[in-house]
Amino acid sequence: MENFDINLKNIDLKQLVTDDDFEKEAEKQLPLAIEKIAEGNAQIIWDKLYKSFENMPGLKLSGNNEKRKFIEESKLKYAHDISLDDKIKIKKIIVEKIKKWTETL
Repeated sequence: MENFDINLKNIDLKQLVTDDDFEKEAEKQLPLAIEKIAEGNAQIIWDKLYKSFENMPGLKLSGNNEKRKFIEESKLKYAHDISLDDKIKIKKIIVEKIKKWTETL
């Protein structure tokens, strides 16, 4: 769940001073982080399915269109089904990452 990047270009890191500032920024970044996590998970699942089907005669996953569709549907499902606990965990990770980056300024 921790393997996602945050786009720092849209964040004014120097304006983040209080814990509340970091929490608010994490809330803004949460939807994109959830999308990136879902996309990464879907990619892993697709690759495993592809590997398991490649040696089976008659079963074949088609090209990039099917893969894109699978990933998009997976992202929507993950975003819809994500638990509040997972959202809180992701927000904490975002806060930690942003704080780490502000320390390097």
